[in-house]
Amino acid sequence: MTFQQATRDDAEAIACVVTQTGEGLVEHILDGLVPGVSGAVILSATFMKGEGIYRTDNVIRSRQGEHLSSLLFSYPSNEHRISTLMESLVPAKRLLGVRPILERSVPDSLYINTFWVEEHPQDSGCADALMAVAESRCRDMGYTKISLFCWNDNAGDLRFYTRQGFTVTEHIRMEKALLERHPDGGSILCKELREEH
Repeated sequence: MTFQQATRDDAEAIACVVTQTGEGLVEHILDGLVPGVSGAVILSATFMKGEGIYRTDNVIRSRQGEHLSSLLFSYPSNEHRISTLMESLVPAKRLLGVRPILERSVPDSLYINTFWVEEHPQDSGCADALMAVAESRCRDMGYTKISLFCWNDNAGDLRFYTRQGFTVTEHIRMEKALLERHPDGGSILCKELREEH
């Protein structure tokens, strides 16, 4: 499996994966901002333009044929915040309950916004390989920690992250709109990288 830097040509596929893995978050924030335009389309246009954290240089991906097979969307934790543009376009009420997901991380870490691997029974090591890419990116940026958000009801992902060495640093409660989908809220997880010898 070859991991490569994403390009603007990947913007639509990236937006689809980020929307899928957000499990309601992108729709909650962006759907209906532009009449008749979905949140995924708005997100795709944002990646095309390269707005704030939503830049393809923050995305590493692999392909199987013509479609994405894995994706890592990450950036320095100090960039994990609601942009001025988002603050000006999205009604404050929509942002209020999800603000912790969009702003909290572990200081001085590489923040993983999206970690996604398409299921391939013949390639069960893909997630481990993608995490190795994240660790390498983390070290290249001068950090020793990786942080991310995970829904508490996503048992499979939580098992994977625990096996990778992540621990919970903070529990985040959800606002009413997302509580139906995620009644247990979510958590910020962190992994301290071991020194390379």
